[in-house]
Amino acid sequence: MEAQATNQQSASRVTVKNAGERKDLILATRPFAVEQRLRSWINLFVSAAVTTGSYLATVYVDSLWAKAAFGVLTGLSLVRLFILYHDHQQEHPQPQQTCRCLLLVLRHVDAEPA
Repeated sequence: MEAQATNQQSASRVTVKNAGERKDLILATRPFAVEQRLRSWINLFVSAAVTTGSYLATVYVDSLWAKAAFGVLTGLSLVRLFILYHDHQQEHPQPQQTCRCLLLVLRHVDAEPA
């Protein structure tokens, strides 16, 4: 039994032994890495609507079980919104000027006497 479980676990893992396999993997996943702006906007608006609706349902529903279910749905939809935002930020890094301005402001705030 243990040998069978070990074989099933090792079969589910993907191991890359040489650089040629890595390149094949990247080439195989390239069609899925294409940006589809309309689909991205639809995902954003649907996620925002689900989050808003679940917030409102949590407040206005009287049943304790329904409040718990909508609370969990709210939390999951907030995680989805965070993931969408994080993916957006990974594709569009902030310019260096914003970082410089922020550092100057923070240095100025720390330099003021209390």
